Amino acid sequence: MIEDFFRLALDALVFHAYRVIPSPLMSHVLAAACASLNMLKVEPLTATLHFLRDFLAYGLEDSPTSGFDATPKKNPPEVRHAVIELLNGNGEQLTQRLLTGMMFTFPRDCIPDASGVLLDMFRLMPEVTTKWVQETVALLPSGSISREEQERLVRNINQCVETANRLHCIDRTDS
Repeated sequence: MIEDFFRLALDALVFHAYRVIPSPLMSHVLAAACASLNMLKVEPLTATLHFLRDFLAYGLEDSPTSGFDATPKKNPPEVRHAVIELLNGNGEQLTQRLLTGMMFTFPRDCIPDASGVLLDMFRLMPEVTTKWVQETVALLPSGSISREEQERLVRNINQCVETANRLHCIDRTDS
């Protein structure tokens, strides 16, 4: 049933994203997605993670859905803003569920999709997502990750965010 729900939600995104994303129901759908990340079965997890990836794609400038013409469609600013606002409200819990799932509970087949969701979060909100990851890593039980590994992870994430920010600034000045 969870798998069917998120497949239906994914169809709603594909065909009616500009109506669905700004709707008040989307915050409830995201809360359900976060709760569904506690599942242990591949099929519902995969459907949930695919929904999350597509949802986050509407926060970017280019639309994930294509039309008949060759030029990429742009997501309207109000839709992009709605995605960012929804992510702001659910991102911390989503980060916790993704990281703990990837480390402890997700079936192996779900790891690439989960990391893809996390990467998309970094693309949309790099500094805030970095903070959420740091806070999540700090919540891990002692002994699950060494202090050195925690520091290296945070340092590497910060370096990647800084590099991405520099590249993004260069891209903006070139265009």
